[in-house]
Amino acid sequence: MSIVLLAVLLLVARFIVTQVPSYKSNLERYLSEEIGAQVVISDISASIIGFQPQISLAGVTLDEFKKKTHTLSIDEIRLSFNPMSFLMEGINPNKIIITGVDISFKRFADGHLSIVGLSNNKKGSSGDFSWLLGDGRFEIIDSRITWQDEMQGMPNITLSQANILFQNSAGAQELKMRANLPKDTGGSIVLYLKAKGDVLSDTDWAAKGYFSAKNINVSSHLSRLKLDGFSIIEGVGDVELWSTWTNAKLVQVKGNVQVAEAGLIKSENELKVESLTAQFDWESIRDGWRFQTQDFSFKAEGVIQKKSAFGLQYQTKNSGSYELQATADRLNLNAISKVLQHSDMLDNDVIGLLSDVQAKGILNKANLSVSRDGKQVEWTACGELNDFSSQSFWRVPKMKNISATGCSTQDNGWANLKADNGSVYFKTLFRDPIVISKLEGLLTWEHKPTGWSVNAEHISLDSPHITSQTRLNIQLPADGASPIIDMQSNFGRAEGRFMPLYLPAGVMSDELVNWLDNAFIEGDIKSCSLLLKGTLSDFPYSQGQGTFQVLFGTENAILHYADSWPNVLGASADVEFKNGRVNIIGHTGLISGNKIETILIESASLEKGSYLNLDGKIEGDIKGLYTFFNQSPIKERVSSLLDYSTVSGQAVIDLNIQIPLTTELDTRVAARVTLNSVSLDFPDLDLGIDQIQGVINYDELGLRGQSLKGRVLGEQISVDISPKSDSTVIFGKGRLQITNLANKYPSDFWEKIKGNSAAHITVELPHSGLTGKGKSTVTLESNLDGIAVELPSPIGKAEKSHLPLNMMVTLGGGTLPVQASYGDFLKGSMVFVENESKKLVLEKGDIYLGKAASSLPESKGVRLFAKVDELDVSAWQDALNFEQNNSMRSLLVNQFNVDIGRLKWGDSAFSNVHLTGKNEESFWSGEINSSIVLGRYKVPSNLELGGKIDLDLETLTLPSYGDLELGGKKSPLSPNDIPNIDVKSKVLFIGETKLGALELKLRQKDNGVAIKAFTVMSKRDEFKASGAWEIKEGQNRTALNGSLRSKSLGSLLKGTGISSKLKGTSSDIRFDLYWPGEPQAFSKNRLSGSVDIKSKQGRLLDVEPGIGRIFGLLSLSTLQRRLQLDFSDLVQKGLSFDKIKGHFLMTNGEAQTDQFYLESPSARLDFQGRIGLANEDIDQLITVTPNTTESLPIAGALAGGPLVGAAIFIVQKIAGKTVNKLVGYQYKVSGSWSDPKVKQISKPGGKVFGMVDDILSPFFGVKTDHLPSKDAISK
Repeated sequence: MSIVLLAVLLLVARFIVTQVPSYKSNLERYLSEEIGAQVVISDISASIIGFQPQISLAGVTLDEFKKKTHTLSIDEIRLSFNPMSFLMEGINPNKIIITGVDISFKRFADGHLSIVGLSNNKKGSSGDFSWLLGDGRFEIIDSRITWQDEMQGMPNITLSQANILFQNSAGAQELKMRANLPKDTGGSIVLYLKAKGDVLSDTDWAAKGYFSAKNINVSSHLSRLKLDGFSIIEGVGDVELWSTWTNAKLVQVKGNVQVAEAGLIKSENELKVESLTAQFDWESIRDGWRFQTQDFSFKAEGVIQKKSAFGLQYQTKNSGSYELQATADRLNLNAISKVLQHSDMLDNDVIGLLSDVQAKGILNKANLSVSRDGKQVEWTACGELNDFSSQSFWRVPKMKNISATGCSTQDNGWANLKADNGSVYFKTLFRDPIVISKLEGLLTWEHKPTGWSVNAEHISLDSPHITSQTRLNIQLPADGASPIIDMQSNFGRAEGRFMPLYLPAGVMSDELVNWLDNAFIEGDIKSCSLLLKGTLSDFPYSQGQGTFQVLFGTENAILHYADSWPNVLGASADVEFKNGRVNIIGHTGLISGNKIETILIESASLEKGSYLNLDGKIEGDIKGLYTFFNQSPIKERVSSLLDYSTVSGQAVIDLNIQIPLTTELDTRVAARVTLNSVSLDFPDLDLGIDQIQGVINYDELGLRGQSLKGRVLGEQISVDISPKSDSTVIFGKGRLQITNLANKYPSDFWEKIKGNSAAHITVELPHSGLTGKGKSTVTLESNLDGIAVELPSPIGKAEKSHLPLNMMVTLGGGTLPVQASYGDFLKGSMVFVENESKKLVLEKGDIYLGKAASSLPESKGVRLFAKVDELDVSAWQDALNFEQNNSMRSLLVNQFNVDIGRLKWGDSAFSNVHLTGKNEESFWSGEINSSIVLGRYKVPSNLELGGKIDLDLETLTLPSYGDLELGGKKSPLSPNDIPNIDVKSKVLFIGETKLGALELKLRQKDNGVAIKAFTVMSKRDEFKASGAWEIKEGQNRTALNGSLRSKSLGSLLKGTGISSKLKGTSSDIRFDLYWPGEPQAFSKNRLSGSVDIKSKQGRLLDVEPGIGRIFGLLSLSTLQRRLQLDFSDLVQKGLSFDKIKGHFLMTNGEAQTDQFYLESPSARLDFQGRIGLANEDIDQLITVTPNTTESLPIAGALAGGPLVGAAIFIVQKIAGKTVNKLVGYQYKVSGSWSDPKVKQISKPGGKVFGMVDDILSPFFGVKTDHLPSKDAISK
């Protein structure tokens, strides 16, 4: 039956569902009236899902009537019905689902709520949500909800993808919601509420709730809480809350909080929280509340609070009475203090105290109970404080790593102190914290009507340097008067150098503290005790108001009794300080290595004007006195003596020192030194005074001594010592013995100096020493009477002559300057410095030869400056024996500037020579300027290593041939002495003639020097040669091979001064010559080798009569005279030629040729035979071959007229060169060059002339023996 009924109902429901769309208009009108707004439905449809009918309203909008504003838009509303409700309850949906709604809720300023867009003028107004409490299920899916809050004036907040479920059943209401917060703030929320009872009443309901927020922007959402003066500017967090309401009141909240990178601001104080986590439980109790946290931790402002717990409970009793209980465990005091300072929850005074104290440590198992009843407050506190550290505050000292367990009330308390590796700093008492290795003790305090009393019967304190046992009582008067102390301490064995760490400097005079700080540097302190009793403000009880006493003994101590003075080493002494006075009695000790039998530092007041009086006696090596002076303020007066001298020998020293304890007073020193065979040495000068006998006194004026005896360089010397206002002067008189100097400072230099002379030496030592402006000087003076200097001018000196010598050495400034003068023409300035071996070496110097003063160069090395009228180099070479004395070559001169009026070197002399040079790394470079050479040079510093000399010259001037005098002169050099050298000169002059550019390259070889290149190049001439200069078997030999090409040999010979009797003639000469001797020993007398010559077109001018007899044979213009054997014109001037060519072989001054000839326009001369270059004689066969065929027409014309000339022309063409050969002459030339004998040994033969007769007579009737005479021709 039920199945049938159900089927009927379904059919009815289906029918109704199919009719629903036709009621769309009626439904819109009905809903508009019910809601009070204009409702528009875009589409309506119905269906049955399972057994439940469902109606879907799509595109629903709600607008206020007439205004058409605040439109509420819903994508879809689905209504589900129970089929049975159609019969029993009517059409009432049991489930409503709204999808895609965009709705805004608004809270007005008066607190009432409204759905924006719906009026509230009816019962079902937008402000009435009671309809949500009816039974059923109401869902909102995938919707957007905006919350508008006018009550708090906060910005709107919109939740997206919101899913909300309201479900009511049997008087219980449930709300579930999930939604995403806005994208710009991030995060999501989950909310669950379950309530029972009448939730619209003020008392009759109970509920439980859960809230969760993940990854929310803390600054955006928690700021909506509107906490007074508190804001959050950044941060991300997670929150979980569980809450309980009973009778409509919140009774418990539990939760978890996690926050990261938050910025909290309270009254302009910002707190940066890197992280915070906590579990908390708040609970309402009777007349109050209770709050507990677990696992509370955070990281903020550079501090970390690890997991901890704390709790508060507050209950009120009646008006003005309350009870407060607090507990804490594992709290980081530093972290809590930092948070409280930024919280602005405390008074400024408290915040300031927290900032000053800077408390650190861990508080464990702490509890505090405060009870107030009216005006009476009682409190009790207990706890454990571990590793507590703080800055000082009030009268509490600064502490570090102090642990305590204790309890206190408002009346009394106790604390069990304990520390390991801690410290305590009484800033007003000690200068530094007292380091605590271990601390144990019980401290008690009690409040009395007169003030507070602090007691400790036994405090054991171990520091790294000392152990102590202390009894202590301090009274702190209630009226604020100075504390009264009664303290007694006993100390174990300690090291004296640590005593300043434990001096109560804050209550001691500065003088006492300063002296005690430095008095005991090292050593052992034994049997030490301290008693301090009295009012602290009266310390150090110099008037007897209390007692301050320190007693101790020392062993193996270093006693520093005053600054700048040498310490007493190994001292054993008994020391007592009592009420501002000190007494020290020393038993043994050493001062500056000198044994002191007893030392007494007399009892003295530590007030201003007091002295420590020290008496002692030293007997032994005088080195101890120097050491003592070096380590004491006495050094200020004798510092130069101490810096530059050393002593040895036996002495007895009686010493008294009165040392002030304040800077206003001066030290008083007196000493008497008895010398017994003492030596005083000056290491920098390598000079000393030996066997010194006498007495030296020292007082406030300085050193003094009279007629001390000693020896210097083996010579007796008398010494006086006297003080000046700013220096000490040592004056010695004796003799300067050259042999002693030579023995002391060996050198070949002394070989040229002999004799001895009176001299005196003065040593002036300024009191200021190295640190002052004064300089120590050592001056040697002598007139050199009795000393001979065997050197060339201008240095040389006769033994009995006077020539002042002055030498001064200046000590100080880290260098050793030396000034010297020799007469008025030689000065020197030198500076010596210490090398790595602590030996003095010459750094820079200046040697000036001339009238002006010397001055040091800027760069290192020695500069030579000379300005002299004449200098003989050979004489100085001989005097100093340069060839054998290699040490003289190692002079430190590295720059020079020399002006020499006349420089002599051997037999040569050069005028106005100016030479400059500077050594740079491995070579010398400079300029030379003289009448011969102008240019630059570069010379290796050590030619023995194979380097070469470079001469880059502007001009090089050599004497002309006529001015050159080589005969008999020997070079001062050997070819083995000549280094590798390259010479370039832009212009070479011979005399005043400019020849061209010169290049010469010389290279060393095994037995001499090779001439690699020797060239002179100009537009006119090209000279190229190479050769060598050697020594074989002790004999010099020079060879030269090359060529000379000249466009005008005559001009070249004339310019060089060799000869002016040749004009023109281009020439090509090749030669291979050698001769015994040096290059400058060139002589035709010993010349050997070969010469090839080719010359063209030239003229010999001013032919000498003797030679003219030979070359006059060429004058074919006088052929008629030659044919008539008329040679009278051979002495006339001038001889022309077209060509000269020949080859000569020379042996030791004898030349032989059979290939030499000379051609002129009219004839050719062939030479065969010998030419004596050494003896200037000749033995030649000369063949003269006239160019007859060329000259006969002319001669014929002159002799016989035109007909004869025509006939000769015909003969010339017929006979040609045959005729020329047939008419040649031969001559025998012999004898001296100045008067040669010419003998014709052949004529033109009869055969030759007969043939001419036969040819000429048929035509002209002319006979050769009837040629015209000279007179006829001339006519």
